[in-house]
Amino acid sequence: SVVVTGVAEEPRSYWHRDFENRRREGRGQFITRSEIEQRRATSVGDLLRTLNGLRLLCTRQGCDVRMTRTNCRPAYFADGYPAEATTVERMPVNDVFGVEVYNLFEVPVQLQRPELQCGVIAVWTRRGPPPR
Repeated sequence: SVVVTGVAEEPRSYWHRDFENRRREGRGQFITRSEIEQRRATSVGDLLRTLNGLRLLCTRQGCDVRMTRTNCRPAYFADGYPAEATTVERMPVNDVFGVEVYNLFEVPVQLQRPELQCGVIAVWTRRGPPPR
């Protein structure tokens, strides 16, 4: 007889692994949970403010984010799904696991859409997307 042992992967952990794989590829800009804690940011806008290639104009109503080279508004994703800018910007920072930012020519396959005309800002929460 043969005995096989292993550790079952948590159903929601695939997105965490994918996030780390994309981060290791070296394309785009990433903010990890440990960096979020170190920065003590109070909003997602505070996190984005430190990244190259983005320009933020923030008021009490929210932030207008533009890619600096093209002056266009990036597409937003929350836990892998298209989202509105206000949804992402108003997320509690304590719920954010990580952030990915790409210009148009770096966007990974997982975040590409036919209507994409600018870069992408993807925010992942600690709970992540539903299991696939």
